Parts: sequence; C-alpha cells; structure tokens
Amino acid sequence: MDLLDFFRGVYPWDKLYRLIGQLPWWSKYKLLLADDDEYAEASRAQQSGGASETRRPKLAEWDPNRELAAELRDGFARLEAAIANSNRKKGSQPVKPRPTPRPLTAAQRADRRADYETHLAIVKQVLPGR
Repeated sequence: MDLLDFFRGVYPWDKLYRLIGQLPWWSKYKLLLADDDEYAEASRAQQSGGASETRRPKLAEWDPNRELAAELRDGFARLEAAIANSNRKKGSQPVKPRPTPRPLTAAQRADRRADYETHLAIVKQVLPGR
C-alpha cells in the first residue's frame, strides 16, 4: 500500500485513519504524538471532566515484555507498601499498592457487565424507588 494512493483518491481517508489507529504504541507515529505538547493540550481539551481512571492498554498492545514489566512494577509497589506500612503510625491508614492496569478480554468485560446488572437488580430490590 502506497501512502500516495490516499492523495490520489485510490483509498478513502477513513481507511488511513483506521490503519493509523491500529499502529502499536511503540510506532514512530504514536511516539511522536505522545511527545507533541500541542496534541496533548488539544486532546485534554476534548476529554470530558469525568473521573480520571488509568487507561487500560489494548489487548493488541500487550505482549510478554509488557506483562513482565507490569509484574515487576507490581512487585516493587508491594515492597514499597510493605515498607511504608511497617513504619506507619498507629491509627493511620495502611498503604495499599495499586496494580498495573492490564487489558481486558471480551469475556472479562461481559463478566463485569453481568456483575453490574446483578448489582443493579439488588439495588432495585433494596431501594425500590431507584
């Protein structure tokens, strides 16, 4: 596939946008976007002011190296929490390590939706007005 074909009208621009969206996070294009201050400001302005949850990586981006890095990161976080908790003052809240976000499969997302539906059914029984 030649990029000039998009300019020549052989392929629609939507196809290029879809192809770019499938690039891995370590591609030159995605790395340049991640380092672009103007792009970061523009995308921040487009985002709603909702809760800032850590973004889960896409399953296509996950590989054994990222899994190993996540396991190491989680291990270090548990060590830091153990050290912090061993030195904490009585009555203070214990430090809980936050695990590294991992991708979810379709089955895991379906399980979460089913759990949420079950939760809503229980809430409806307990609080009939909702």
